[in-house]
Amino acid sequence: MLIHRQRWARWASAAAAALVLGAGSATWADNVVADGDGATPVTGSGLSFGTVCLGAAVTKPALVGVQRNGSSGGPNVFANGATVTVSVTAVTGAGVSTTPGSGAIGTITLPSNWSAQPNTTVTGALSLPVRLVATATGTVSGSVSLAAAAGSVNRATTLPVSATVVACDTTAPVLHLPGPLTVEATAPGGTAVTYPATADDENPAHPTVTCDHPSGATFPLGDTTVRCSATDAAGNTGTGQFTVTVVDTVGPVIQAVADITGVEATGPDGAAVTYRTPTAADAVAGTVPVSCSPASGTDFPLGTTTVTCTATDGHGNSSRQTFDVTVQDTQAPVLAVPADITAEATSGEGADVTYPAPSAQDAVDGAVTPACAPASGSSFPLGATEVTCTATDSAHNTATATFAVTVVDTTPPAITGTPADITTEATGPSGAAVSFAAPTATDLVDGAVAVDCAPPSGGSFPVGTTTVTCSARDAAGNTAGASFQVTVRDTTPPSLTLPADQIITATGPEGAVATFHPEATDLVDGTLPVTCSPASGAAFAIGTTEVTCSATDHAGNTAQGSFKVAVRRTISGFHQPVDMNRVINTVKGGSTVPLKFEVFAGPAEATTTSIIAGISVKQYNCDPNAPLDAVEVTATGNTGLRYDSTGGQYVYNWQTAKTKGLCYQVGVSTVDGATVIAQFKTT
Repeated sequence: MLIHRQRWARWASAAAAALVLGAGSATWADNVVADGDGATPVTGSGLSFGTVCLGAAVTKPALVGVQRNGSSGGPNVFANGATVTVSVTAVTGAGVSTTPGSGAIGTITLPSNWSAQPNTTVTGALSLPVRLVATATGTVSGSVSLAAAAGSVNRATTLPVSATVVACDTTAPVLHLPGPLTVEATAPGGTAVTYPATADDENPAHPTVTCDHPSGATFPLGDTTVRCSATDAAGNTGTGQFTVTVVDTVGPVIQAVADITGVEATGPDGAAVTYRTPTAADAVAGTVPVSCSPASGTDFPLGTTTVTCTATDGHGNSSRQTFDVTVQDTQAPVLAVPADITAEATSGEGADVTYPAPSAQDAVDGAVTPACAPASGSSFPLGATEVTCTATDSAHNTATATFAVTVVDTTPPAITGTPADITTEATGPSGAAVSFAAPTATDLVDGAVAVDCAPPSGGSFPVGTTTVTCSARDAAGNTAGASFQVTVRDTTPPSLTLPADQIITATGPEGAVATFHPEATDLVDGTLPVTCSPASGAAFAIGTTEVTCSATDHAGNTAQGSFKVAVRRTISGFHQPVDMNRVINTVKGGSTVPLKFEVFAGPAEATTTSIIAGISVKQYNCDPNAPLDAVEVTATGNTGLRYDSTGGQYVYNWQTAKTKGLCYQVGVSTVDGATVIAQFKTT
């Protein structure tokens, strides 16, 4: 077989080399019996370890393959596609002890057409370690057995080994390594770990320590075995190892959240509070979700509630962060009071006032019952009184509101006993003094109140209708009024003063001018003009004329009256023998007495008897002390009245009675009323 030697540098370590299997062939090199397939070294004709130190264990690899060598189907031929186990099975030699190194076994899978391959075909190549320990100095040699087995075929071959053994420093450096390290991860990739690693030796005193994971390198999460070695000047290598365990035991760091205070309750359940959920950062996992309880946006009760926020990383490490949410009730109830109230006084003490009950609503407690002072239904004095209402919730928040109750006196006094309308008669130009019973007034607040009337009772009221206004004013200035009418009327006609009936003497046949001065006075108007018909100064005919006079005052009252103006003719006579000088003419009883007279109208003498109304003879008592009680008698034997144109007079012959001692009054009268009389006594 062909053996390729590798040239080794001075052994600095016990690093393993590879062995490779080759396919068998019909003939074996170096006169090996070729009776079937077997293992073959492909590294050369032998394995040289070079110069080694006495007693030092040196490991070197040998490449081993499987070689095709034999007839197809022979008993020493591996089957097509067989899995061949190749191993180092034995080492022999003087002054040398060889054993398979760690892992000196492996498998090679043959091709499916293995039996068709030509002899000497080598397939596969395994690196199998060979360990040598020199037990004597000098050149030593030995061999190692290489075996290939598959199914019932088990073939082996020998690989020579050799080495030059010298006595040398064989003490490896002593390494000083840390014990197992447990380090907290600082990043998703683990953490950088720094550790001390030193070695002590004779030469040099402190050889360099080399580790497969140097200090300061990043170690992943979990256990990492750090293998270190130090080689001295003699090539002795000291090794050691320790474990670095990178753990994740630290929970995420949750962002701190400040306490939330001053949240005002919005209802009996407290208030819905929304907060920003904190974030959490983990050294390994990075950003980690955070869950908080109670959750943001939920109702928080009155008082202080601790919110607990938790974050858990992928390794089950949990962190907590807490903050407090304080829901308070500092809002007083909303208090609604009545609007200001104005009430009318009902007495001097004011008025009992009932007002609508106020209401109060609290965000937490709902309806709250207010209290007010003065209470509804209390007696409120005149003027403005402030009513103070309070509503206190269960948190002792108090709302206060006020409204005013103003008791006013706007009711005027009540006037009673107002007189009925009065009608009276004027008594003078100023009307009349009228007295009346003054009305009375009573006020709800002030009681009896004086009543003033204008014009006052007893005052002078003018003609016409005067409204008497009575008023009563209470202390609050409320005025009540009442009125009635006093009518002073002028229904009394003027007082008419007329002349007495006048008898005037005719100044001519037409009569005479009569003058007179009637007067009229009125209670109201005083002196009034008088109108007469016929008027004063008018010509009055002979006879009696009735003069009608009237006076009308300003009220239309008319006074009327009349008097007579008699325009009489003048009777001259009786002429002699009758004596007219207020004496009693004596005549003989039974004699005839001529009665002669003339009638004039001014200078004009009447001549007709038609103007003579008649001649009267009346008997009366002759006793001068007795009252005259004339008795008209009828004389017999009288002659008729005639006008004696010769004598220019009227003549009437009166025949006296025969009885003596009788007294008579004889008169003549004209139709206009002119009269003359004479007295007679019979003898």
